[in-house]
Amino acid sequence: LSSRQTRWAEFLSRFKYEIQYMKGETNKVADCFSRYFESDLPDETHDASMYVNIDDRLDPEGEDLPWDRQLAELEAAAPTLSAPPLPTEDDPTVAESATDGPQLQLHLEQIPDLIQGIKHGYAEDPLFQKVLANPAHYQTFRVKEGLIYT
Repeated sequence: LSSRQTRWAEFLSRFKYEIQYMKGETNKVADCFSRYFESDLPDETHDASMYVNIDDRLDPEGEDLPWDRQLAELEAAAPTLSAPPLPTEDDPTVAESATDGPQLQLHLEQIPDLIQGIKHGYAEDPLFQKVLANPAHYQTFRVKEGLIYT
C-alpha cells in the first residue's frame, strides 16, 4: 500500500461499513466516494480538500514523501555507531593486573577485622559452608588461609 492508502485504511478502520459494488447505470445517487457535488456542472472542479478533507489533516503538506527522501530522513536520524577506542599503553592487561601492583593481602591487613568478618560470614552462608567443608568437590573455588577465592 502507498502511504496515502495506508492513511485511508487507518482512518476508515474506525468505522463499521460495508462496500457494495453497483454498476454505474444503477448507481443514481452520489455517495461520499463519487467526488462530485450534486450542483456541479460537467466540467466544474474543486480543490481536493473540498471533496474529502482527511488528507489535509493527515498530510498537511499534501505530499507523501518519496521513498528515497523517506529513506534519507531515516538514515539521518539513525544512531551512528563507532568503534571502541583502541587501548593505550596505560591500560593494563589481565595478565599484568594479576602479576603487577601491590598484593591484595597488604590492603586487607590495613582494614581491621575485615578478614575475620569475611570468615565469620562464611559460617552463615550455606554455599560457602559447603565449600569450606569439601574444597576438592567445588573446583571453581580455591581456599587459601581460610579465605575463598574464585
